[in-house]
Amino acid sequence: MPAAAAPGTATITVVAPNGATASGTVPIAGVAPALFAIPPSGVAAATAIRVNADNSQSPVTVFQCGATSDSCVAAPIDLTAGGVYLTLYGTGVRKRSSLANVKCTIGGVDTPVLFAGAQGTFPALDQINVQIPDSLRGRGSVAIVVTVDGQASNLVTVNVK
Repeated sequence: MPAAAAPGTATITVVAPNGATASGTVPIAGVAPALFAIPPSGVAAATAIRVNADNSQSPVTVFQCGATSDSCVAAPIDLTAGGVYLTLYGTGVRKRSSLANVKCTIGGVDTPVLFAGAQGTFPALDQINVQIPDSLRGRGSVAIVVTVDGQASNLVTVNVK
């Protein structure tokens, strides 16, 4: 949808190369959060960094893939060596009413959202930045859901060691 499309009902018309047309209506919402996941496992297509005790940062592996596209699994994220900040990628977030109206749960635990908006490099790509709570240490596979202005995203997972 064009960025300027207003919420409400829109008419879409498709014109085929031979001139034939088809029209229909579709609802347009202000937000429609959807998180990117790696099929078929549903692992979050995310990145993460660790902030070490000396304030240096190091990358954290969120998923690992084998030789085939269907072999990706969640990599265990170790929380014992410093805070881990997760960047979730998706779409349908940037027109949020306010950052306060963006909620995230990881493993059922409310997690403060530090940023939610346009990713800045790729058109239509949004990102949501959160810190993985230390209370999730050792939980294994946990579900992540982001809610924007009352609209919930799809579920993705990460593995917390």
